Amino acid sequence: MRNPLAFYMETPAVAIETGKELTGTWWGDFRVGAEIGGLSGIKDTYKRGLELARTDKVLGTEFSLVLNWLSWYYEKDESKCKLFAKLWHEFDNWVLDNWSDEWKNYYLREID
Repeated sequence: MRNPLAFYMETPAVAIETGKELTGTWWGDFRVGAEIGGLSGIKDTYKRGLELARTDKVLGTEFSLVLNWLSWYYEKDESKCKLFAKLWHEFDNWVLDNWSDEWKNYYLREID
């Protein structure tokens, strides 16, 4: 029998396509939140990860990438798609307003 949470460890297709190697667990964390907790699970995962994402340029960049990728992943589920897009815009704006120039340069290079 297949583990119902096997998707937690999967590598997102978009990461493979773009050659991005994820070091964090954001993809799995948000997928579990979305699949088990729905919109409130997504919001909770975002809130719990935000402090770490804001204080680590690599994990913060991955946080942003995953939020964006998941907005596309859930494009057939309008409510999840819109929430992921909203959270991505919120975090992206925060990064651009608050990170140092060095961190922003890294961020912009990686998300491009």
